[in-house]
Order: sequence, then structure tokens, then C-alpha cells
Amino acid sequence: MTTEPRFERQLPTILDDLYLGPTPDYRHEVLAAATRTRQRPAWTFPGRWIPMADIASAPTIAPRLPWRSIGVALVIVALLAAAAFAFVGSRQTKLPPAFGVARNGLIAYASGGDIYIADPATGVIRAAVTGPEEERSPIFSRDGTRLAFTRSVSGRLGYDLAVARSDGTEARVVTTTPIGRTDPFEWAPDGASLIVYSEPKILRIDAVGSAPPVVINANVSATGRLGPLGQILFQPGEIADDALWVMDIDGSNPKELIRKTAATSGSGDLSRARFSPDGKMIAFQQFPPNDTGQLRIYVMNADGSNLRPLDSEPGIWFEDDATWSPDGKHIAFNRWKQDQASGEATVYAIGVASIDGGPVIDAGPVPASEGALFDWSPDGSTIVSLPAPFQDPVIGLQGKPITIDPLTGTWRELSFPVGSFTSWQRLAR
Repeated sequence: MTTEPRFERQLPTILDDLYLGPTPDYRHEVLAAATRTRQRPAWTFPGRWIPMADIASAPTIAPRLPWRSIGVALVIVALLAAAAFAFVGSRQTKLPPAFGVARNGLIAYASGGDIYIADPATGVIRAAVTGPEEERSPIFSRDGTRLAFTRSVSGRLGYDLAVARSDGTEARVVTTTPIGRTDPFEWAPDGASLIVYSEPKILRIDAVGSAPPVVINANVSATGRLGPLGQILFQPGEIADDALWVMDIDGSNPKELIRKTAATSGSGDLSRARFSPDGKMIAFQQFPPNDTGQLRIYVMNADGSNLRPLDSEPGIWFEDDATWSPDGKHIAFNRWKQDQASGEATVYAIGVASIDGGPVIDAGPVPASEGALFDWSPDGSTIVSLPAPFQDPVIGLQGKPITIDPLTGTWRELSFPVGSFTSWQRLAR
């Protein structure tokens, strides 16, 4: 009988054979590579610089975090941040209406051929547009974001019309041909263009300067101003009698509102026409019926109905420059009273009358003989006026503006001298 060999009895012999087996060919290469590799520095072993007790100690088990509550809190924070951002953004981008009551901003004016901006609340003044050219007649856009002004260039007749940001930066010329120095202009309600009254033409100028000027009407004898609906008041040049018409801002839909025969009209009749801020009424100057010896302010509905004098002050008066308050409840105007004995006209303080009737308020001091330059503040609480400008031999027309309380007539002088009519910036309320 043959005994079955057992594995544990043969294991020592197998191990000896493996030990004495052939050496792999790559052993020398492995040893050579190992001898070329530097050993790991001792300081890299945590045990060398961290106490082993700290490593070996049992880890502290952190409490379970309330992830649901944290998530809800983060959502609430995000919503609050978004709401705050939207509120701030709306405050920054909110613009005032083109007509009507707005919040008072800064005052722009020209002096010495440059444009300045003043803060009437603090008296702080800074130069907005300077340079070798002569800049004049700054007018803020109706939304208060831009500033238009005229600019003359030495050696050339006429003026360019320029537009800048409200702080005077990024100024650029928008006219392709010069306009006259005395040509009045104003911003269109949408701020996309400027209307220039260069009689006998009325022009629309692109406020960006990317389009040529458009002739709205080429034959007018006198012009009014824009209304809140974009309509322009004017007197046609081709009509012999004095007549007041209205047309759209593009010159379309001309319509007659009122006409007077040559026998009952004269120079200045039916002129200086102005829409009320809501566009429902029109104020202008005209001769009273059968009386060409004086000029009075009249008001009527925008369709030409309900014509009536603004005030009933006794005497012979010449009233001019009717200017609506932002809320449409009052009209301010220059006025002169004629002495019946001598025939001489004496200038009076700016008159302020309610459209509902009542006495005329004397607002502010008596201005220079030619009347005052004035306008309402955007909020309607104040009239800013240049009552008595003087001619400086070096820097030209100068004078200190005043602010007038239209209800009491009291006034105070502002600290800065100006060389032009002032423009008060409109801001959102």
C-alpha cells in the first residue's frame, strides 16, 4: 500500500526551492532606482510634530445640522437681497414726468462762457462745461438726465446745439448746421429730440445727433411752445389775420383754435402761447376786445372754447411771458402799467394770478425795466428769477438770481452770480 504524501511534510522543501530560485533580471534596475530616490523627510510624518495623543484620541462627534432650517433661512435672505436690489434699482432709474410737479434738483446756468451747476440747498457750485468755446443757455431735459446748451466757435457765425449728461460730461454737438444765437429751443416730451424755433421755421433736432434735422413747419409768423401731448402752438405765416393754431410734433394735423381780424388785432396779439401742464388749457397774450392799447393774458380750453382774461386788474396793462405753475393752478407773468396822463409804462413786480380768479400777487422785487427772467421750481413752491441783471465789461451779462415765494411774494437772494436764464433740474418725487 502506498501512503498518500501530506502537503505539510513537503512545505519546507518547497520553500527552500523557492528561496534558491533564479534571481529576476529586473532586480538590479529596481535597486538602482531605489538608491537614486531620496527618502521622505522626517518632518512630513504627522507623528513628528503633532502629539500622538491628539491623533490617537477619539474624534468628537459634531451635532447634526438642521439643514432644512438653514435652507429656508438662505432662501429668505436671497429674497430680501433681491427685493433690496430691485428697490434701489427702481430708485435709481425712476424718472419724473415730462410735465407737472416734480422734485427740485440742481440749477444750471451760464457765466463767462461756461456752464455751471449749483445746488440751491447748499450753495455748492461747480463747473460743468468749460473750454475755449462760448457755452450759453443750458436747459435740463424734462426727465433731468441730460443738459442741452448752445456753443459758439470762434470765427464762425451762429451756434451749435450740444447735449451732455446732466453733470456736463460726454458733451457732443447734435446740430449739423448752426442755429441763431437768439433761437429758443426746448426738449421734446420723450427726450429723443429738441425743438428749435428758428422763425420762420420750426426744426426738430435729434438729441443723439445721428439723424439730420427735420423741418416741422417752414412758414410761421410766431411760435408758442410744446404741450404734454407733443403738440406745438404756432401762428401760420400764410394767414393775414392773427390766428393761433396747433399741430402735432411732426407737423401733421394742423388745426385752428382762434382767429382775430386785422381790424381787431395788432403786433403781439395771440402770441406767447403756452399749454397748461395737463394739456387741458392754453394761456397767451392778446388785445382785449375793441382795445388795441394794451395786452393782457388770456386763458382758454385747449380746444379754443371758454376764452376769458386771466385777471381783472384795473388800468392799462401790458402782460407778457405767461408761465404756468407745475400744478397748473397759477400763472406768473411780467407786467407793465401805463400812466394814463404821461403815457409812460412802469414795470411792476412779477404778477402771480390764480386761474380761478382773484387778485394778482406782487411776487418779488421790481425787476429791471425790461422785466425779469424767471421760471417755476419743479415742485411749484418757488419762482427763481433774475430780476436785475447788469452788463459786466469782461464776462458779459451777470446778476444774482433770487427765489420768490409765489403765495406771499417774499424773496431771498442766492449766493451765486449767473450770466443767463437758469434751468432747474426735475427729479422723481
